[in-house]
Amino acid sequence: MLDMMKKHKSNFRDPDPDYNVLKTNGISGPALDDFRKFIKGLKVDYMIPNQPNTRKVYKMNDIRQSAIQHRFTLDDKTNISIGEYFERHKNYRLQFPKLPCIHVGSTSRDVCLPPEFCTIVRGQVVNKKLDETQTAAMVRAAARPADERKRRIMQHVSISMNNYVTLHIKKHRHDTFNVIAITVS
Repeated sequence: MLDMMKKHKSNFRDPDPDYNVLKTNGISGPALDDFRKFIKGLKVDYMIPNQPNTRKVYKMNDIRQSAIQHRFTLDDKTNISIGEYFERHKNYRLQFPKLPCIHVGSTSRDVCLPPEFCTIVRGQVVNKKLDETQTAAMVRAAARPADERKRRIMQHVSISMNNYVTLHIKKHRHDTFNVIAITVS
């Protein structure tokens, strides 16, 4: 998640920050708006470092105030910030307390997580509008002559067929072990 924030901060109108800049300044302005649009609806894997029993997957809804500013009330009616909560109750001092927290789960509940504990789940389908650079790259890739497209398709089919034949042979050679070895080169 921190890499994603760093990428959005550098790609959208700000000079390239390092993690120290994110740690001291956070993310704000147009970069924050762009980041908000990007994460909405994506799934995130949450886990406090070195505490694997805290692992859980959530859907991201929005972003909220930083862990220093965002406050909530505990069951004992104590009003506490997210940063204080993680330090006192989870024995973890946040490294990036000035970054905005991620609002996850049900929209009716105010569950906010520090982004340093979140990793965007791989392999998600993202139906978002491409930026200008991505659109240009897609058009360049698609605007190839028909004979070149045909040649590339035939190459991939040939490679796939060779891999299938190799896989098929390997399966029969090791049939007594009931193992299929797949190698990708």
